[in-house]
Amino acid sequence: MQNRRDRLLLGLALLLALSSLGLNLVFFWQMNRMRDSARLAVDQGIASLDELYASDFRYDYHLKETIPFKGSIPIREDLLFPIKTEVIIDTTIPVTLFNVALSVPIHTTVPISTQVPVNVDTSVPVSLTLPLDLKIPIAFSVKDSPLDGVLQRIRERLTQLREGL
Repeated sequence: MQNRRDRLLLGLALLLALSSLGLNLVFFWQMNRMRDSARLAVDQGIASLDELYASDFRYDYHLKETIPFKGSIPIREDLLFPIKTEVIIDTTIPVTLFNVALSVPIHTTVPISTQVPVNVDTSVPVSLTLPLDLKIPIAFSVKDSPLDGVLQRIRERLTQLREGL
């Protein structure tokens, strides 16, 4: 009877050891699958970061506003107005010479070439509304932006994590 009980205990111990070995194999296989999945996820993360790092950001910002303006614009200028013309004189002048009244005809052209200084000192009142409808293009490279350092540090950490897997 002792022999039978020992065999039964030995069989149970063997069954328990084989079950443990089987469970350990399943656990080891699952851990390898999880490690492979983690490596794949980290590799995809690194690839996405590299793609983001190499990309350019482009956006068209549409600004549509109405800006009221009320004020005065001062104008202070010293100007020179050039005048270049000819004055035609076609007239008759009465002249008395030795008690004789005469009519002297004058037919001539007088050239005039001068500059007239004009001092302007005034303010022009202005009240208007300026409608703005602008498309402002915004473009920058990610590697030339403040994100550069952050993305590089994240990539370094992911690379270290990948090496540890």
